[in-house]
Amino acid sequence: MQGGSTQPSGHRWLHLVPLCYAAAQALHTVRHWATWLLPVVDLLLPPRCAFCGVDLDELAQQRTGHAPDPFPLFLCQPCIAALTVWNGPPPCPRCGAAAPAVMPSDGVTAANDVPADNGTSADATQPQQPIHLNCPECGRGKFRFEQLCHLGAYQADLRQAVLRCKHPQHGYLAATLAELLWRRHREHLAAFGPELVVPIPMHWRQRAWRGANAPETIATRLAAHLKVPMYLTLRRARATGPQHHLGRAARQTNVRRAFRLRRGYQCRGARVLVVDDVVTTGATVNEAAKVLLAAGAAAVAVAALARADGPR
Repeated sequence: MQGGSTQPSGHRWLHLVPLCYAAAQALHTVRHWATWLLPVVDLLLPPRCAFCGVDLDELAQQRTGHAPDPFPLFLCQPCIAALTVWNGPPPCPRCGAAAPAVMPSDGVTAANDVPADNGTSADATQPQQPIHLNCPECGRGKFRFEQLCHLGAYQADLRQAVLRCKHPQHGYLAATLAELLWRRHREHLAAFGPELVVPIPMHWRQRAWRGANAPETIATRLAAHLKVPMYLTLRRARATGPQHHLGRAARQTNVRRAFRLRRGYQCRGARVLVVDDVVTTGATVNEAAKVLLAAGAAAVAVAALARADGPR
C-alpha cells in the first residue's frame, strides 16, 4: 500500500487498551478498599431498616471485615415478619390466592385429588407440600400465566410499604422488598427458568406525573439475581382508570387490549417473568401474559409484592 499502514483497520482502538487495563485495576483497588472502609461508613452512616428506620447493628457487624454484599437486605427482623404476613389457607402456587389445601398425609393425591390407596404411603423423609383443591380464583380467572409468587397479603404493613413504593423517593424501599421477595422465592423463580424479566408498564402520562414505576425497580433487582435481562418489552397502549373500586368483570374490561409489544422488542421462545407490585384479581398480569404469549413467549410466570383479595 502506498503511503498506507501495515496495521489492521482496527488499530485506531489499540490506544484504548491501556486505559481499559487501568480502569480494571482501579476497580479492583476500589473493591479492595471498600472492604475496609465499610465499617467506617457504617459508623458514620449506620445502615437502617428501609421500612421502620431502626439501626441495623447486626448488618453492620456482618459487613465488618467481609467483602461488600452487592444485595444487602436493609430490613430488621420485626419488619420482615410484618411484611410477610399471610392469614388463611396456603396460597395457590398458580395464582397466589388463598385456596383450600390438604396435606398428603390426609390421603389425597395430586394426580386425581381422591383418597390414596391404603397400601401406598408417601416417603416420610420428604417434606410434605400442600395439595390445592379446585382453587376458586383459578376457576374464575382463566389465567394464562403458569405460576405466581408474592410476599404476603395486601394489608397492614405490606400495604403501607407498597403504597410508599409508588413514589420516587421510596425507590430504595421497592428494591429492598424485591430483595426480600427473591430470598423467599428464589427456588421457585429459578425453577421456572426465566430468560427475560418484564415489568408491568405505566402509561406515559401517569409515569410523567408520578415519576417512578415500582415494578421496574422490582424487576431490575430480580433480573440481577436471575442473571437475565430486564427489558421494557410492553407498553401501555392506552390510559386505564383506577381499578380499586371495580368488580371482577369491570377490571377485565378496563385492561383489555391495554398492552402492546414495544416496537423492536421480541420474546419469541422465551420464558418470561412478569413483575407487578400488587395483584388483586390478576386481570392486569393476565392481560400482559396474553400479549407476551401471542408474541411467541414460551411461558409466563408472575412475581408481585402483595396479593389482595379480589372482588367476587
